[in-house]
Amino acid sequence: MNPGGQWYYLDGNESRGPVSQQQLLDLVRGGRIPPETMVAGAGWQQWQPAKAVFADLLAAPPPAPATPPAPAVQQAPQPQPQQPKPMAAAPVPTAIGAVQLRCISGPDNGKVFVISAQEVTLGRVAGIGQQDPSVADHHVMLSWSNNMLNFRTGPHGSININGMTPSQGALMLGQTFTIGASTWQVSNQSFTLGGLLDSVGSRLNSLASTEKLEGFSLGEMFSEVFKKRSQEEVDEYFICGTSKTTPPIENAVTGWPKPWFFMRVLIFMGLIYFGFLMAWHQFTNMNLLPGLMMMGSLVFPLATVILFFELNTPRNISFHYTLGLLCVGGVVSLFISLVGFSVSSLSSILGPPAAGIVEEVGKLLTVIIVARNLKYKYILNGLLFGAAVGAGFAIFESAGYAFNSFLDPVMSVVSGRASFRGANLLAYAGGAMTTNIVLRGLLSPFCHVAWTAIAAGALWRVKGDKPFQPAMLFDPKFLKAFMIPVVLHMIWNAGFIPSPFWTKQLLLGVIGWYVVFGIVQQGLKQVRAAQLEQVKEELSKTQSVISAVTGRHLAPSYATR
Repeated sequence: MNPGGQWYYLDGNESRGPVSQQQLLDLVRGGRIPPETMVAGAGWQQWQPAKAVFADLLAAPPPAPATPPAPAVQQAPQPQPQQPKPMAAAPVPTAIGAVQLRCISGPDNGKVFVISAQEVTLGRVAGIGQQDPSVADHHVMLSWSNNMLNFRTGPHGSININGMTPSQGALMLGQTFTIGASTWQVSNQSFTLGGLLDSVGSRLNSLASTEKLEGFSLGEMFSEVFKKRSQEEVDEYFICGTSKTTPPIENAVTGWPKPWFFMRVLIFMGLIYFGFLMAWHQFTNMNLLPGLMMMGSLVFPLATVILFFELNTPRNISFHYTLGLLCVGGVVSLFISLVGFSVSSLSSILGPPAAGIVEEVGKLLTVIIVARNLKYKYILNGLLFGAAVGAGFAIFESAGYAFNSFLDPVMSVVSGRASFRGANLLAYAGGAMTTNIVLRGLLSPFCHVAWTAIAAGALWRVKGDKPFQPAMLFDPKFLKAFMIPVVLHMIWNAGFIPSPFWTKQLLLGVIGWYVVFGIVQQGLKQVRAAQLEQVKEELSKTQSVISAVTGRHLAPSYATR
């Protein structure tokens, strides 16, 4: 029995509840539901008749209602001294509840979904039942609330619960049901997404050797994106990085920076690509293809590199050096990666996930080769170098994929595998190409750019102002952080992991950027420490001068910040 818990009952094919035990007994005693109604307590695996579950309670007479107390004689209200009203407590943010849904047998065995309050659709659109004709595109809609998994089936969907096929209702923790030929189970306990994210964040901080983000807010960080700027401000923004234009370290920002120029680059480059796209749709001129492919592949990676350029608060790297690194680094990293694929057998062993090892190693080696100047000693410098090389790799790779997506339909016609004529072929090939460009462009900030930034930032954290030594690559602090982009890349390419609506890629992108911001925070603290060292050095020099002039020795009094 479960007198203080939650109970459910079947009304035809629909599940009702939760209700308390007393409410359920009142429904039976009042004749609103028959004693044969199937009921179950929260956590039960099977439904049972109410007359069997509550046999003793239904046979006993219902408790008599309590006699209400006699009304008290009302007296004239006495004036009370006014008390100060207590301050209202600040609202406590409510954690988002969720539950895990796992397939335990059948064609979709092993697939997992996390269901929260927002309704989720399972079916072919979510990557399940692909080989099962009984599974519809929008088979069943699920949401988690009030400690139960609510469901409603689509127009062509159905689920089987203990031999019954209700169209809507609720599932309890631990309960199983079938969709097509696969059996699914609700986890035995729910969790809060806040607690889950905190746990994941702690693990990432441990792997990346970073700390929990302090004072970080995306809204505050990007609060100046659309702030009006004068032409002089824009012109002077990129005058930095040379021996005469690098500002003193004491002028560097050590709080979270507020980048803004990257958005202007994104909008400007996006408009140029849109112009090429309109021209292609209007004229279908083949001469437009190279510009369309390159501009489309360039928009998002370039804007992301500008973002990292703005995060480099020491401003000791020039803009032209960054662009040169993007171009040279992209070519060199592609070449090293192709060599890696040709001399290793990882592709034949691991398949597409092998790129996570070969390409991440190739891009990191490129950063080491092309960005070895000792004056670039800050962690934020390494992040920018990695982002530039990763963006170059992404741009050239995406342009290649765009070219192949256009060429594939053409080759299908040439080989006789497809039949198109004239403008129809160009329109189809162009549509496939532009879809590929847009998709890879939108996803590019979440993959190559962020991954290589993590790897290079972790290396610069170990290298600092020392010459590069191969032993640095075996430093545990670097190795653990480097494994993050490698594993993220491998999972990204793993086709056997379901990814409805690109949720896998977006989740991996969020993880990658969480690590990026953790390393940015370390870089800002490093700049703050360098500022303090500068103050100490200047104070020591001042005291030496005073001592030489006055003949007195002054005890140092170091300032702190």
